[in-house]
Amino acid sequence: MNQNLIQDIGENFEYVKTIVSNTIEIKKIEAAESVAQILGKLILSVFVILLTGLILVGFCVICVIWLASVLGSTIQAIVILCGVCFITLVLLYLFRKPLLYRPCISFIDSIIDIDNKA
Repeated sequence: MNQNLIQDIGENFEYVKTIVSNTIEIKKIEAAESVAQILGKLILSVFVILLTGLILVGFCVICVIWLASVLGSTIQAIVILCGVCFITLVLLYLFRKPLLYRPCISFIDSIIDIDNKA
């Protein structure tokens, strides 16, 4: 009787040990998937930001060339474009919460919520 009880306890201990080990492995896999999703979205965001910056630089160059042809002076065209860029930066600074912070926070929250639901 005692021998069977000890053997049953040993088998149950091994079952529990295996279940705990499998649970830990599953959590590791889930964490790796979450990190991969977040890194993928981060890399895509960086790529989109760089591409947008490149497009804006090209647009600025085109605007300077057009303004230089209209005004007849490249320096005046550059000064006007710098003024427009400065005013845009000031407006972005003044309205940074509704234009930048809140959308970024909601985007990050959506990423976290998607990871929690999965």
